[in-house]
Amino acid sequence: MQGVALQALFDFSDDAIAIVKGDRSIVNINPAFCRLLGYSREHLIDTLITDLFAQDSDWQRLTVKRDVGFSEVPWLSVAVVHSSGVTFPVAVRPIHISADQSENEFVILLIRDVTQSTKELGEHAYHQDRMLRLTAGLAHDFNNVLAVISGNVQLAHMKSERLSDEPFLRQAELGCAMAARMIDQLFMISQTRRLDLDVISIPDFLQNRLALFQGAIGSGVHIRLEYLHQVEAIRADLVGLEQALLNLILNANEAMPNGGTIDIIVSHIILEVAKQLVGGHIPAGTYCQIVVKDNGMGMPQHIRQRVFEPYITTKIPRQADDLGSTVGLRTGCGLGLAQVHGYVTQSGGGVDLDSTIGRGTTVSLFLPMT
Repeated sequence: MQGVALQALFDFSDDAIAIVKGDRSIVNINPAFCRLLGYSREHLIDTLITDLFAQDSDWQRLTVKRDVGFSEVPWLSVAVVHSSGVTFPVAVRPIHISADQSENEFVILLIRDVTQSTKELGEHAYHQDRMLRLTAGLAHDFNNVLAVISGNVQLAHMKSERLSDEPFLRQAELGCAMAARMIDQLFMISQTRRLDLDVISIPDFLQNRLALFQGAIGSGVHIRLEYLHQVEAIRADLVGLEQALLNLILNANEAMPNGGTIDIIVSHIILEVAKQLVGGHIPAGTYCQIVVKDNGMGMPQHIRQRVFEPYITTKIPRQADDLGSTVGLRTGCGLGLAQVHGYVTQSGGGVDLDSTIGRGTTVSLFLPMT
């Protein structure tokens, strides 16, 4: 009777379960494992479990024996590869079954999906990849056109002898500079801009730019900096980090037309398993968390779920009540938060967002520690 109950638990578990020998070959799997990875049972039996991992080194992490009880065995973050070729994160809890002979040792792997369904994941990844490729192509083409325009404006500026032309040429140069920044954002969104990684002291960085950030929004909104933990250095692209935080601060300022406070909160966070975020997911690791929080208008749920996609914006005329109304009424181009997402993702981190109408918005950046 006990054997029947255990078999039913194995077969009907929502978590995927795999029993693996010491030589990494799969001995048994349950139906949930087949659904998760998209393979048949016949295909997977006797296959090496590491063939399903995105990184071979993950097996060493899973087979480290810990002298603790089952309830204390940690869930570890592992990236696996679906039969469709899509890589996605799962949380794995390894259970070691010891024997007298090492060749008879087994590891039971409890595997929990921490993303959406693999079908939805594959479809989303496909459409997202097409969007990023389109964005990169447009940025490249516009950059070529802008180079021609900017070059001719500079030549006209140098050769013009009429003082009356001066204001118009300066406006044209300013327009070229603004267009160049937008193109740089597009490259960041499509993750084709090469990051110039350097070790950045977060306290020094924020202290040196606090006046810059405050000056960008005026005196109606006050920026307040707070450290929950001592955070030293991260490895990141200095320009990208500055632009990402400036975008968040400008957005927060827009959301508080009657004034308010923007809180920048810095902390140190350790994730033992992968974490699902509005802007994707991040693997287990040690991160510097930078939170930008406002007490402004907030945004509706259906906008919040798509806010990091390119060209999705909440900026509309002040008299409109519904932040998610028609696209034609919006005044923003929808590149700011997409740039933030592109930068943080390319840096190996993640970004999350929480927002409630009338209560404000909180954006959290997770950047890997050095």
